[in-house]
This record gives sequence, C-alpha cells and structure tokens, in this order.
Amino acid sequence: VWEARSRPTAGISRKVAIKRILPHLSEDAEFVTMFVDEAKMVAGLTHPNIVQIFDLGRIESSYYIAMEYVHGRDLRTTIRRARDKGLRMPLDLSLRVVSQVCAALEYAHRKKDARGRPMQIVHRDVSPQNILITFEGNLKLADFGMALGPERSADRSLRGTLHFMAPERFQGGSADPRGDLYSLGAVLFYLATGQPPFHDVQPRGLIDRMMQGPPEPADCAE
Repeated sequence: VWEARSRPTAGISRKVAIKRILPHLSEDAEFVTMFVDEAKMVAGLTHPNIVQIFDLGRIESSYYIAMEYVHGRDLRTTIRRARDKGLRMPLDLSLRVVSQVCAALEYAHRKKDARGRPMQIVHRDVSPQNILITFEGNLKLADFGMALGPERSADRSLRGTLHFMAPERFQGGSADPRGDLYSLGAVLFYLATGQPPFHDVQPRGLIDRMMQGPPEPADCAE
C-alpha cells in the first residue's frame, strides 16, 4: 500500500492510497481476475463509513486500486496502544464504533446494481485492522477487497482474520451477511474486554475452541 497524490484536475489534486498486487501474485491469473472483479464490484459503494474506491488500473503487468486516503489509525493499533498504557476503550465509544460499522454493513448488504438486483455483497473480514478511525473521529470500514458478490457467494475459501471469523466458515458454509454480523460481535467483545472471544496459540486449537461453544466469561469495561 502506497501514499500518493492524484494528477490535478482543473488544478485540484488529492492524496490517495494505492493498493497494488504483490509481484509474485501478478503472475497468478486466478488471483488477478478475483482482484479485478472484486474491485469493480465494490467501486460503486459510496457511504461515509466505507473507504471509497476511486480507480482500478494497471501499469504493465501490475494491477492497482486507488482509494480514499484515511488520515488516522486502525482500531487494532488504537486498542494495543491503549492497552500498553493500562487503558481500555470506554464502552460508550466502543458502541459508537460498532454502530457506525453496522451502518456501513447495512448499506453494503442491501446494495443493488443498476437493474435493481441485490448485489449480495459480504465483507468477510470485519476485524479491528480493517476498521479505521480518522484523527477527526470519523470511522471507515476498509478492505472490501475480501468481499463476495452473487457470482462467488458459494466461494468457501477461508479468507479473513481467524479470531473474528464465524464458526460456520470452518464447516465449509458459504459466506453471507450473518457472518459479517458475527465478526462485528466479536469486535465488540474485543473492545469491551481487551481480548478476542476465543484465543489459542495454535490455529487448530483456536478453531476447536470456536466450534465448541460460547467464549469464556471475561471482565467487561465499566
């Protein structure tokens, strides 16, 4: 991911973020097709709580996405810095974060194409590192590049952040909006307690814990 400035139009230039495919993945035709298709699908999402995509392009064999530059920090970094100082995010602020992500997800889940057909967009990686908070206090949900549309709604590959992934995904279930809501619930748990709902050193052990039932009780923020 790079910081850049767009070419001036009528003397106006703006700062943007450029996300490009890593060189070794540029040779993977299936990955490139997925990258391009998903970028086109989410480019039409326009919502104050979603990072806006401006352009999709290619320089030689390397594809890139130009998107809104968010001047701030991701939620994971914010929580870790607070924890290092012995602090925890107040519950009212945690609920404000979650409510704004809810607004972004509702918009994406209900989005229709030009013909009025549901686009069936699912984010699939709602997690603290993809929730950005600007220094002005605004919230943006990022990385809809993980999203699925109707033509790939049966894609059962495990892509996302394991600690915040819906357990149904481990059983081969297809992604749907309910999985995004589960992930957001896990984010709220993380905000309230300072830890994910389930944790284990090994991925296999983590998956087993998530499949067995509800998380162990944890201390909540006051």
